Formats: sequence, structure tokens, C-alpha cells
Amino acid sequence: MTLAALSVAGCDPENSVAATTSSLPTVPSVVVPDVSGERPTKAKAALEAAGFTVKFANGTGRAPNGSECVVSKQDPKAGAQAGAGTTVTVRTSGIVPPHSQPGDPGAVC
Repeated sequence: MTLAALSVAGCDPENSVAATTSSLPTVPSVVVPDVSGERPTKAKAALEAAGFTVKFANGTGRAPNGSECVVSKQDPKAGAQAGAGTTVTVRTSGIVPPHSQPGDPGAVC
């Protein structure tokens, strides 16, 4: 038998074996909770309870103006779908004092 005959004989579609691929485990998709306006400790607890890790981009205590820090932004945004274990970046700012003018931003924590 020639080499050509061997290679053709080994490619018989009747005797072929279906190729299989091993699938990687999928990470469940979770809705990112809305933690805007929450104190950092409470926001972190809610995000971790949903299966996310948390990174704070600003402080977690008090702003330079003495106001308490609260969550002002988060990424991914609230309501987005993200894989469990995804890091949610949380930005905080100080609560705008009641005597401030409309449009005054809170101080960065």
C-alpha cells in the first residue's frame, strides 16, 4: 500500500470521530446593583453580596469640607450585566450641604 493510499484510507467519513472542544466554565452574568448615594461601607457590602469586587477611586471617609462621602459614580453602571467577580470601580464625593447653591458639586472625597 502506498502512502497516498494510507492517508486516504484514514479519512473515511464513515469512520470519522467528531471533534470535541472542551468548554471553559462560564461566569454567570449578574445585574450590577445601584449603590449611588450610599455610604462606601454599605455600597461595598451590597456589591460584594452580588458577587463583585470593589475598588474605590476616591476616599471613603469625609470630604475636605467635612461632609460624609457617598457614592457618586460607579463603573459598570447600575443595571448593567457583568460577570460575577468583575471589579466595580466606585467614585465618591461629599454630600452637597443644604445651604449650597443649585449646581454646586460636592467636594471630592
